[in-house]
Amino acid sequence: MHQVAFILYPGFELLDISGPASVFNGANRALGQRGWPAFYKVVPLSAQGGAVDSSSGIALETRPIAELPGKAGTVLVVGAEREPLLQAMADPVLCSMLPRLTAEAGRFGSVCTGGFVLAASGLLDGHRVATHWDACEAFARAFPRVAVEPEALYLAEGRLWTSAGVTTGIDMALAMVAHDLDAGIAGEVAKRLVLYARRPGYQSQFSPLLRAQARGDNPFGDLIGWMQANLDAPLDVPSLAARAGLSERSFHRKF
Repeated sequence: MHQVAFILYPGFELLDISGPASVFNGANRALGQRGWPAFYKVVPLSAQGGAVDSSSGIALETRPIAELPGKAGTVLVVGAEREPLLQAMADPVLCSMLPRLTAEAGRFGSVCTGGFVLAASGLLDGHRVATHWDACEAFARAFPRVAVEPEALYLAEGRLWTSAGVTTGIDMALAMVAHDLDAGIAGEVAKRLVLYARRPGYQSQFSPLLRAQARGDNPFGDLIGWMQANLDAPLDVPSLAARAGLSERSFHRKF
């Protein structure tokens, strides 16, 4: 089986592993429905093994990195906030084991700010990477030999795969499934996970819809969401003003 080894450390972001792991499990399910054997095996790893607490307080049981059975097909380092990330970057076990682990893997990379840990081990020099939008400037300052792509949701550069913030790990995992197996299977997984869309790698991390919803006062947040879902409906000012419960003049002024 293709082992997907996730590198965890105290304070890690839970969604960085749970999202992609659900994608790989979904691929196995789709294969099983076709009568084919499972392809992926998810293996959580940490420096010492045992239970590792995430930032949300949920702990995951892990194996020590040194006890990974066989070679990993994929190695992914998950992200975290600043303090746990700095501790992971300075962890002597991670710094010593990651170069060997990634060298033996079919591919390696990171989810969200996990790229900081790889970069601290010198594994990203000369490469282009994606990371969380809020960490791009800090990444570029800390590692000038790494080219940060702030507009990318994820990047695949040979054996190296990196994704931007949090949920983009799901997009990257779907791209891996399409690469390893079949785009149709990746589509089935996305549908099963009730994703709005399978997003390509080169797409801005900033959703215009989300930005507008976050900025808009009520009732415009709900209105913008309705507009996005009803692009075939009349979206003229009188119709939108009526839906927002405003006069056309007030709508013009406030929207």
